[in-house]
Amino acid sequence: MKIYPHVTIFNMKTYTKLLAGIVTAALIVTPFVPVFAFSGVLPVAPANVSQVQISMNNYALTVGQTAVVTFTFLSAPTSFITSYITASNGTISNLATTSNPLVYTATFTPNTSVSSTVNTITVNIPLSTRTYSGIGTQPLAIAFDGTNMWTANYNANSVNKVSPTGTITTYAMLVGTGPDNVAFDGTNMWTANANGNSVTEISPTGATTTYSGTGSQPEGIAFDGTNMWTANYSGNSVIEISPTGATTTYSTGAGTHPTAIAFDGTNMWTSNGNNSVSKVTFPINAVSSNYTINTVVSAVTQTVTYASGGGGFASPAVTAQVLSSILAPSPATTAYLNSLQQSPLPSCPANWVCVPTLVTSTFTRNLSVGSIGADVRILQTYLNTHGYPIATSGPGSLGNETTTFGDLTKTALALFQKAHDITPATGYFGSITRKIIGN
Repeated sequence: MKIYPHVTIFNMKTYTKLLAGIVTAALIVTPFVPVFAFSGVLPVAPANVSQVQISMNNYALTVGQTAVVTFTFLSAPTSFITSYITASNGTISNLATTSNPLVYTATFTPNTSVSSTVNTITVNIPLSTRTYSGIGTQPLAIAFDGTNMWTANYNANSVNKVSPTGTITTYAMLVGTGPDNVAFDGTNMWTANANGNSVTEISPTGATTTYSGTGSQPEGIAFDGTNMWTANYSGNSVIEISPTGATTTYSTGAGTHPTAIAFDGTNMWTSNGNNSVSKVTFPINAVSSNYTINTVVSAVTQTVTYASGGGGFASPAVTAQVLSSILAPSPATTAYLNSLQQSPLPSCPANWVCVPTLVTSTFTRNLSVGSIGADVRILQTYLNTHGYPIATSGPGSLGNETTTFGDLTKTALALFQKAHDITPATGYFGSITRKIIGN
């Protein structure tokens, strides 16, 4: 007969000391046929129980063979006897302790004439307690460091470390007097010393460092992941103690005589003697990333050139406000300035250069309806800026002069000729008109 056990995990509760639990090791039993020997772990037990591992030295039992079963506890059980163990298709005998109080061994003997693929070893330790004496007088608080339990002994001015095997180590301090609470910071143990108005840090080697100025009658202590905090009964406050020992005091507000303190992952909480609790929200301080500001408007010189000179009428004076409302130099800007008929411009705004230029006669030919050329545009501009507009809008209007001499140009030119006693005033641009414009 072959027997293949699973390796499994058993969970139990210890300390002051409560022990209870069930452990099962699964066995596969089959005659003479090799079977894959599975090793596994049972589902994780609740967090309030400790663990024991079951293993066997032979995973392929045949007729006449036995196996040594080893029970390895993480915390020494108060009692572990054969009657707590049940084995399917076999018996447990010779249960004994080893030199290690956490390890027990026993003999598993399979029944004869068995062929089974599902078998279990079950441990059921009933609830029990173990009390450790030898602790300092009046232990008022207890904390766990991941391996050992610690007590704060108010009247003895000491702390005790209780190992998983029950070994007790006493640190008679050099801590402040009246330690009545204890907390673990991940490396060191800390006590709040109500009578000494101090806290004490105890290193893994037992070295102690006491910090004063940590509040009046600190009765509670807790760790927030970075700093230690105390609840100060007589000070109606909590104190934050940084890793460097710097302290910051915060009021508990309406909560008086805080006796205990706890961290919820974000805030500290105190239980207070006036039948209340206080939530202490950490200060919030933040600095944004650097940013730059440049609201200085760069000086940009705007330059426009416009036609100016004597004309048939005077337009209103331009103002800096009006010019500032005009966009960058453009034909529209030039047209506007041309319409003002003033030289120089009396109120050219800052960062602008307004340059008036005279339209001079550069005409070398006669012009009439149908003429095309740059000289036509010059003639239209002259007429538009001297009180004889070609058009009020669209082609030919101020700023929109063209190179084509049409009926509109003819009409405007005729008005100019009539005003200057040129006869006949027919809108024909000949030598007489050219001479007057040139002058």
